[in-house]
Amino acid sequence: MNAFEQVTETVEEAAVDSGSAGEAADGDVASDFPTALAAAQNLGWEGRHQRVVGDLYWLQGQPERAAAAYLAGRTEGEQHGRVGEAAHSQALRAFAVALYAPDGATAEIDLAHQFLAGLNLRATTINVRRAELIRDAGSDIVDDQIATLRTEIDIAGLTSLTPAIELACAFHQAVLDDRTALHATLAGLREQTSDEDHAYFVDIAQFIADMPVDQTSGVRWLDSEQHTRRRWRGLVIARQTHPHAGPGAYPRETPPRPRRRGSGGVQRSDAGTRVQLGFQRQDRERLSRLHRVPGDRSSVGHRPVHASPVHRIHSMSRGEGDVFREPQGCRVLARARNLPFGSEHGEGGDDDTTGAT
Repeated sequence: MNAFEQVTETVEEAAVDSGSAGEAADGDVASDFPTALAAAQNLGWEGRHQRVVGDLYWLQGQPERAAAAYLAGRTEGEQHGRVGEAAHSQALRAFAVALYAPDGATAEIDLAHQFLAGLNLRATTINVRRAELIRDAGSDIVDDQIATLRTEIDIAGLTSLTPAIELACAFHQAVLDDRTALHATLAGLREQTSDEDHAYFVDIAQFIADMPVDQTSGVRWLDSEQHTRRRWRGLVIARQTHPHAGPGAYPRETPPRPRRRGSGGVQRSDAGTRVQLGFQRQDRERLSRLHRVPGDRSSVGHRPVHASPVHRIHSMSRGEGDVFREPQGCRVLARARNLPFGSEHGEGGDDDTTGAT
């Protein structure tokens, strides 16, 4: 049973059995979140209560609280030897973290894949893919991810997950502020939830898109529709302000800096490159101080009298011996023979053959 069926079925049954649903009719508890939350407290770990609580909280636009509940559910699954439940809770935790901390979601996604190793849990795997989609929302790679997920869901026959994927699609489109695509996604969601299962997904999609709710689902939120709308819209605005800095999702105005490579293809860090360039500048400054014959003083307005190349090399060897220590010295001597003093040639170029230290 996936996370969404937990909300619509397990909580409802528990609430009806315990009488906590009050006068709510059958089928109404799933859209009565306060009643569902109260009922979830009585499910215990066998009823996957932490996962149900997590489901309820992310639907309210509170993914931080959902992530904490999923973590508790994963821990309980591990403690009781329920590896499948632990894997599923971790997949949902990755999804919740991706909503509010996309840069931190990669570690959670990787951990979910580790939990899934050796298990054949197709719905859980799709939930991990949904987490990747949310993490990358707003980037150029998401449209392909959505198309692939739709195909996989159709092939696997997991149609109950379709509204969740379409809601994630709406989140991506809202980050891009693609109103045309949002209207199309909303139309699809209405059709997919026409049997009133997950009808509140349409409400959430409209919160995300900052659109008025034109056809209310009649859901009772944990606090109020206004607060829920503000939280969901806040998640979109936060992502627009700070997009995920991962593959395919760099902010367009600040592309990733190219990395320099040394011999053997070893990457050099920016810090190492700055140190190397600093040494080069020091070498040139030392060389520039030695380009005149010792004792010569040119009058103001006249060109300085340069020493011969051989004399310059001998002067540098005596006065600046530390410059000529290996491996730096060979390059400095080559510059003394072949390059005019003060030349900028070579900075950031010939040193690419030097391996990282």
